[in-house]
Amino acid sequence: DADASAQALEAVFDLARGRVTSAEVMDLLARDCVRERCGILSSDLETLRGWVERAGIRWGVDAAHRATEGQPRLAQNTWRRGLERLLLGWAAGDAGRLGDVIPAPGAQGAPAELLGRFVEFCETLFELRERFLEARAPAEWSGELTRALERLVAAGGADAAEEQRRLRGALERVAAAARAAGFEAPIPLDAFWPELQRALGDAGSAPTHAFLSGAVTVCELVPMR
Repeated sequence: DADASAQALEAVFDLARGRVTSAEVMDLLARDCVRERCGILSSDLETLRGWVERAGIRWGVDAAHRATEGQPRLAQNTWRRGLERLLLGWAAGDAGRLGDVIPAPGAQGAPAELLGRFVEFCETLFELRERFLEARAPAEWSGELTRALERLVAAGGADAAEEQRRLRGALERVAAAARAAGFEAPIPLDAFWPELQRALGDAGSAPTHAFLSGAVTVCELVPMR
């Protein structure tokens, strides 16, 4: 539904600003709308969690991400190194060490299709993470979140498709309000998100306020603000 879709996008943003722990990523994948979009069954989740554990994945996208968190620039126990270990283990078995990459134990018998879908989900998530940390004009955020919705969240049945249509409509209304106010400055996503929540609350009516048009913008207390 629209709430589930918006919550999934917000979960990606929450994750993007933090350490990207194994638990956070797997919790995101466990959301039905995300899991279905990736073509992963609920019965696959325990298998995937086992792979993550055996690959030694703890937190951090890669060594560079760890460095931004004030930690040593090491690839060990990051997502990228863990995925490399899984792929190497699947292709070459436990004895197939490649440079400093040690294959994950037991990965050779992993179903190739499931492993491929999991790696694709992770790479999509890491790309969205980078994009969500940028500053964009409101109209650009509207397009960016619409594309992210298509890439990460399943529309499901007719009811879910209708509610996603409402979410897209809310994104369009925020962009239209910004254009009407002549506001085109780049802003972070956490400044855009309260406007989207207000537009969703309008239930299809036009916003009654101009987008960031005053010297001070006041918003309600909502998560992350």
